[in-house]
Parts: sequence; C-alpha cells; structure tokens
Amino acid sequence: MASSTSLASLEGEIKGVDTSIKKVESQIVEVEGKLSEPGISEEEKQRLRKKEDYLRKEKEQLREKKLLLREKELLLLKEELRADRLTV
Repeated sequence: MASSTSLASLEGEIKGVDTSIKKVESQIVEVEGKLSEPGISEEEKQRLRKKEDYLRKEKEQLREKKLLLREKELLLLKEELRADRLTV
C-alpha cells in the first residue's frame, strides 16, 4: 500500500512537470513572437535570443525530469506487481 501512495505522489509530480513544460513552451512562443516583430533593436534581439536559449534548456531539463519520474513510476509498478504475486 505504501507504493500506491508513492505512485500517486509520482503521478502528481509528473502532472506538475507537464504543466511546467507547457508554461515554458508558451513563453518560448511569446519570445519567438517578439523576435519576429519589425523594428526590434539588435540589443533586444540578443536579449530575446538568450532568453529563448535559456527557456529551451529549461524545457529539455523538464523533459529529462519527466523521463526519470516515468522510469521511477515503472519501477514502483513492477515492485507492486511482484509484491502482489508473492501474496497470491
């Protein structure tokens, strides 16, 4: 039963990471929109490109975190299945 609690906790964490990924994706789209605006200074373009790079790196880190959480979730499911088999 403890692993069920852990699974629920992991699922909540995964949903939180998904939400964060969506927020970052939205910010990237916003920055891309600003970059495509006419009359933007080179200084502003540089600042926005740096921000875009940072956001893309953040998105990649979040995806890696999500992957690790999914792997952890699979391990817990396997443990739970193994425990169920032992009690049958």
